[in-house]
Amino acid sequence: MVCDALENGEQSIILRKGGIHEGRTGFSFEHEQFVFFPTLFHEQVKHLKGHPSPPRCNKQDTEHQPGDRITIRCWAQLKCVWNLTCWETIKKLDPYHIWTIKTVRDRFEWSELADSQPGIKMALLRTYKLKQPWNIQYQKKHGGCRSWLKLEGFEPRLKESSTPVIDDRQYESTLQKLKEIAGSPDDHRES
Repeated sequence: MVCDALENGEQSIILRKGGIHEGRTGFSFEHEQFVFFPTLFHEQVKHLKGHPSPPRCNKQDTEHQPGDRITIRCWAQLKCVWNLTCWETIKKLDPYHIWTIKTVRDRFEWSELADSQPGIKMALLRTYKLKQPWNIQYQKKHGGCRSWLKLEGFEPRLKESSTPVIDDRQYESTLQKLKEIAGSPDDHRES
């Protein structure tokens, strides 16, 4: 669902706390450019604004199975990162993502360490739609709660023919509004 929202220009930010595989060090943006791997693992519709509770489903409906065809339609360039620790600031970001306020609050407060301060990372992305989707075969190693996967075979030519999902003016407007809400980014990667 988040991949769809990014692909359709409904949002340009991601809010990340991290996956189980990141352990005590928490989440970090390991790459400045990456593709969106559409997962079903955390596609819990109840966490999205305006979506009714999903019908009961079995494991087959909530996880890809080895051999399934996965279609990659977008890639993103990481532009700015904020480390957010103030809940009042995070609440003001509500128009910029598809999560319910409860979901964001749960992630903000989650921590493996009892003495950790609440917080969440926000990244502004510049998302590009591939002219030709990239299809890969799902493998068991792609599963689980993780933020980064190493995928082999992505050809640079796919990126070269891609187009931004929002225009430059809309991107700049979003960046300025985010700075007004959250202040200067902690990590600014504008190129």
